[in-house]
Amino acid sequence: MSSATLIRWSGAVTVLAGVVYILSRLLHPSGDDAAAVLNSPWMAIHTGMMLSALLLLFGLMGMYARQRERAGTLGLIGFVVAFLGTGLYAGFMYHEAYISPVLAIEAPALLGEGGPLFAGPTFLAFSLTFIIFLLGYVLFGIATIRAGVLPRWGATLAIVGAVPISLVPFFPFVVVTLGGVVFGAGVVWLGYALWSGD
Repeated sequence: MSSATLIRWSGAVTVLAGVVYILSRLLHPSGDDAAAVLNSPWMAIHTGMMLSALLLLFGLMGMYARQRERAGTLGLIGFVVAFLGTGLYAGFMYHEAYISPVLAIEAPALLGEGGPLFAGPTFLAFSLTFIIFLLGYVLFGIATIRAGVLPRWGATLAIVGAVPISLVPFFPFVVVTLGGVVFGAGVVWLGYALWSGD
């Protein structure tokens, strides 16, 4: 299979990643405490987000391959950081999908703001995940805009959407949801450009 074909198919996977992410964000409940976990399709929503992140790893490879000559050093750094951040994000969503429901039943005090999971080393690990995710998409998005190979507006939407979904505690729920939709739309746009060869 040629590299052009692989890049094209990574575009199709990227479109799917964006669509799944948008749907998962729109279905996400407004809280993250035990009640929200137990009274919503929490596991399905976060499984969707995890699968979206895993699919996006392939999309990032295609995006970088398509523009690597024009994206330069910033493109390489942005790709590596975005790839790492997306992998960590997938791991966080695995925790949310499969560990949080058990904690909601067995140890509900651990969940929600002020709980032990949101302090100390665990909080630091969660925070680093989202900081790396945000930094990666800002750097890779800027490199994509500068390269001019893929749609600049798709990269811009990904950057703008990454801010509220990475800095959840600083934004109201509706802004985080909108940010997820904007990020997903940017991903879909970039993926379509890869798939169509535009």
